[in-house]
Amino acid sequence: MNFYVPHHAGARGDRLWHWARADLAKHGLATTRRRIRALIWYDDEGEEHYVMVGGETPGGEDDDPVMTILESGDLDDLVFVCTLSRLANGEPPFALSLGRDWKVVDFDDGASA
Repeated sequence: MNFYVPHHAGARGDRLWHWARADLAKHGLATTRRRIRALIWYDDEGEEHYVMVGGETPGGEDDDPVMTILESGDLDDLVFVCTLSRLANGEPPFALSLGRDWKVVDFDDGASA
């Protein structure tokens, strides 16, 4: 699937992605240009879990879609999950530390602007 931001088609999605990165940078949190579509991991029972752009938030909060997932530029295996409500309210994104068994899925188009 090619890069997108939910409810923000085309250039609007690019602007939101750049804005989210710039906002994190203002707080000293560098991000890479990688465009991540999903994070996948398995729990101790082998059940698959995921966080996906356009999907629900990591806490399972309804009606608060994941808008973008940003990779930390400073720390290995750290990502920031930006949701609609957190972006709109100026709140920080969820910070997730990825375990060794996590899989990171990029958008197919490899877009990095």
